[in-house]
Amino acid sequence: MNYLWGLVVAIYLRKSRSDIEDEKKALARGEVYDTLQRHRKELLTFARKNKLKIVDIFEEVVSGDTIDARPEVQNLLENAKNGKYDAVLVIAYDRLGRGDKMDQGLIERTFKESDTLIITPKSTIDLNDEQGEMQADFEGVLARMEYRKIKGRLRDGKIRAIEEGRNISSAAPIGYYVDENQKLAIDPKEVHIPRMIFDLAIQGFGCVQIANQLYDAGIRHRTGNPIGEQTVRHIIGNPKYIGTQFYSRNSKKPTFAPNSHTPIVSEEVFNEANRLIKIRKPSNDPHAPLRNPLSTLLRCSKC
Repeated sequence: MNYLWGLVVAIYLRKSRSDIEDEKKALARGEVYDTLQRHRKELLTFARKNKLKIVDIFEEVVSGDTIDARPEVQNLLENAKNGKYDAVLVIAYDRLGRGDKMDQGLIERTFKESDTLIITPKSTIDLNDEQGEMQADFEGVLARMEYRKIKGRLRDGKIRAIEEGRNISSAAPIGYYVDENQKLAIDPKEVHIPRMIFDLAIQGFGCVQIANQLYDAGIRHRTGNPIGEQTVRHIIGNPKYIGTQFYSRNSKKPTFAPNSHTPIVSEEVFNEANRLIKIRKPSNDPHAPLRNPLSTLLRCSKC
């Protein structure tokens, strides 16, 4: 008799980064390729063959690097912690987690303390068995190595795209659209919005005041929502408005690519607007001197 027969299991499905890339390539060829559907079918067939009792199926639709960003695996671990399953069935061990050691440790500790097996179509891992624990450690190391390798390739690909002047953001900034070459081009229907924002900033208005003026003028975001203070601040600080693409600008090794596309404002206007907004931004220093909130707005009639 198969020792797996009758075990109460949950199925966990998650796309890897390589799966997502394969789906994109298939779509470009005009083919339909659904990773989760294929894996679900394979695991259901395995479960029927081994007479496993499936009580839950979790499908992770987000592509998070950590457990905190993956709600389905959180639910799975909580149920496993409470002893709901004899085992969890996955297409491969690294689908449970391939991020940092803390996440991997949490996963292993949960399965070990709840005495929950990890079953794949190729093997069964019992973390309370020395050999199973060694196998999990080994596969965990391989998964993290592959994870770092994939992240490195993705980062290098993004840097190459930026250096070629291409836009890698999910959406174009207000005033631009993404053309057929994946570069930013000026949108004649929206370009007046960032120009008005920079113009008001140069006149000495703060982000809240600019947002209020946009609202009063009936100017909205392309989504239909009002343009708030934070969006105004982001626009004023965004180098894309002077034609510069960038990647990880707040990191230790940022990448900047000037002259990537047509600027909406000059570099002089951009720098002056940012200087004035920085001056107006409230200081968190309790010892900083008080500043008149009407400065730059009211002027002496004799000056």
